[in-house]
Amino acid sequence: MKNILIAFLIFFAATGYSQVITKTETTTYNAAGNKIKTVIKTEAKDEVENLNGVTFGIGMGWSYVFDNPKEYFLTTDAAHALQVQELSRSSIVLSSVITIKLNKMAASKTNKGKLCRAVSRGIAAAGAAPTPLKWNERFAINISLNLAELNSGTIAFNKSIDGGIGLGYYVNQFTQVATFFDMQRVRQMRKYFVESYEGQSIPNGTGVYNALDQTDNNLFYNKYYPGVSFKVIFSLGNK
Repeated sequence: MKNILIAFLIFFAATGYSQVITKTETTTYNAAGNKIKTVIKTEAKDEVENLNGVTFGIGMGWSYVFDNPKEYFLTTDAAHALQVQELSRSSIVLSSVITIKLNKMAASKTNKGKLCRAVSRGIAAAGAAPTPLKWNERFAINISLNLAELNSGTIAFNKSIDGGIGLGYYVNQFTQVATFFDMQRVRQMRKYFVESYEGQSIPNGTGVYNALDQTDNNLFYNKYYPGVSFKVIFSLGNK
C-alpha cells in the first residue's frame, strides 16, 4: 500500500476574518500498482495572531479623590477678603495608558477575534487549535497619565504629572475595564494663610493682596490627593 499525502493551504477573507483551509488527499494502491480509491478530506483550521505584550492606549472614566481640594479667591470689593471654596471630589478623566499584559495573548482570526493563548510560530504553522483564555489569564497592569479632566461642565487640560497604577481585565483584544489608584496634584494655599486670613485681607508688605497667583510659592504649594478611578481603556497598536 502506498499513501500519497498532498496538503494545500488556501487563505481567504470572509467578513473581515481569515481562515486556513487544509485539503488532504490520500490515494491507496494495490500490490499491482493500480489505484484502489482516493479520499479527499477538507478541514478548516483556526488561525491566530499574537498580541503585543506591552501596548499604548487611551482610557476614559470616573475619578474620585478621598479629600476635597480647595479653590481660593478674593472678594471684588476694596477689602479683597480671602474666600475658600471646596471643589468636587469626582470628575471625568481622559488618560493615556501603558498596558503590560500579565499573560501572553492572541486573537483568533476565524472566531471574531476571540482571545486565546499565544502560540509559537512553529505551533501556529502546524495548525494547532488555539486554547481559549481563562478568566484569570485576561489581566493586565496599567500605568496612566491624566490628559484632561471634565468637572462641573468645564474641561481642564492637565499641566502636571497626575496619574496612577491599576489592574485591568481584557474584554476583547482591543478593550479592557480597569481600576486605578491615583495621585492628583493640586496647588493649594498654605495652611497658615487659610487659618489666619480666611474672610480677611491678606497682608502684602504695606498693602494687601488684590489678586492671587498660584505660581506664588509664598502662598501656594503642591499637595497630592490620593484617589481611585474606573476607566474603559482602548488599546492602540495591539498587534
